[in-house]
Amino acid sequence: MAENILQKAQQPSILIVDDEPQNIHLLGQCLKDKYQILIATSGQQAIEKMSSPPYPDMILLDIVMPEINGFDVCRKIKNSAETKDIPIIFVSAKNSDTDEAKGLELGAVDFISKPFSPTIVQARVKTHFSLQNQKQIIQQSEALLKITLESTKDGMIVFDKNGTVLELNQNFVTMWQLPEDILLDKKVDKIIEHGLKQLADPETALVKIQELLSSDTIETDILTFKDERVFSRYSAPLFQGKIKLGRVACYTDITEQKTLESQLRKLSITDPLTGLYNRRKLHEIIDDELQRAQRYQQEISLLMIDIDHFKHFNDQYGHERGDHILQNVAAAMKKHFRNVDWCCRFGGEEFCVILPDSDLPGTVDAAERFRQLIDDMDCDGLHVTISIGAAMLSNLNKSAAPEELITQADKALYKAKAAGRNQVQLYSIPNQQVAE
Repeated sequence: MAENILQKAQQPSILIVDDEPQNIHLLGQCLKDKYQILIATSGQQAIEKMSSPPYPDMILLDIVMPEINGFDVCRKIKNSAETKDIPIIFVSAKNSDTDEAKGLELGAVDFISKPFSPTIVQARVKTHFSLQNQKQIIQQSEALLKITLESTKDGMIVFDKNGTVLELNQNFVTMWQLPEDILLDKKVDKIIEHGLKQLADPETALVKIQELLSSDTIETDILTFKDERVFSRYSAPLFQGKIKLGRVACYTDITEQKTLESQLRKLSITDPLTGLYNRRKLHEIIDDELQRAQRYQQEISLLMIDIDHFKHFNDQYGHERGDHILQNVAAAMKKHFRNVDWCCRFGGEEFCVILPDSDLPGTVDAAERFRQLIDDMDCDGLHVTISIGAAMLSNLNKSAAPEELITQADKALYKAKAAGRNQVQLYSIPNQQVAE
């Protein structure tokens, strides 16, 4: 019994905030085996619980509650230095794009719509705990790096104002792979020449070194090597009174830290179930691609893809089979579309593909061939079909927001579903005229 209590105490804690007991019960049931469950039945109660430690490791927060709504609760939590880093996931039936955007702007990390799938809740919670853990690792690494720079440095070199090496340690020799003849020469310019050959961007690095040698201030920067190592450099001038004697440069290998940052970035823009880009990344891609297309006067198209009767599959065969269908369709997308195309999961059973430099015939052909591919595919013994809506940049009003391309493709998708599903429909402009 004591062992069970200890294990329970070591589990991450989740505060569920909802004024409906049934919602608290359902969320608690699907999370209780791996997490400590705390509850608050109102916004005020949640704020009271967050007024002093111990704080929960994560918060699942409803929006519509009496007296104090979820947005206000989130705002108060994020305004506190002690609680601002606690991840908040909104779980609400108030799930319009505006509501979701507002929640994310307030600092929430995710948004789950009611009614929710326990499997999705478990996956989202697990993903964000993983993100939080990696963020903490990176923060700890940065803190350790700062302490290291202030005390013992990994690789250190000291040289005078004439460029003569006064001192360097073995770590510096190892990190920069210095040969014996350069060590004996004791000239900074020889070491710089040798080091530049190892860097990914030697021209930029040389300019920075020249600035650093003439600088009288502390300088920090990052060096990337051809072999993908990454060093941080901390360099400070050496003074005796007002007389500059030389400079000290200290190097720390932060390759692992940068790898973690890259992994964290990838997790933040990737849908965990399918491995496709998520909706947040989709909006970044649309902004960038539309700007590029308009700059070079190229066409661009967007496909909205919906799995037909997906709710039926979930209801009849279970959410696990439904997840397999999503994964199979996503895998087919990666193989079918071009390397320059962007495949994203829009949400639920909807996907989105951005096709740069794709004209109308090419877009329709790619969409139709993908529709047929899914129609012919054996998806775990199930026959799955999709409906596709397509929109073209040339149909956009010049002053329209990039998101309007999604809206047009979504309208075309609705048209495809209304016409019987398992087909491709192209967005058509009312009266066939583009407003100037």
